[in-house]
Amino acid sequence: MALSDYTGLTPQAEPGLVVGRVAQHHRWTMETDETATCPYCDTVLDLHERHLLVTLSEESEYLPAGKRYLCNETCLRGWLDAE
Repeated sequence: MALSDYTGLTPQAEPGLVVGRVAQHHRWTMETDETATCPYCDTVLDLHERHLLVTLSEESEYLPAGKRYLCNETCLRGWLDAE
């Protein structure tokens, strides 16, 4: 599946939100050690390494609702329960 195909899907764990965009991502700045936890597998991600960035919107108004960082497309599918 192309990453753009996930746009508009709702994460099962976060009803009321929809995926606005999915992109491969990594932080360029090396000033700080930035980490995030994958909401699917609970792996602590070093944001300087490649991962997926998911931007979310509220389903009713498409207002920005936050970002989630996931390990890869396998975690993305599991998190969305799209498998």
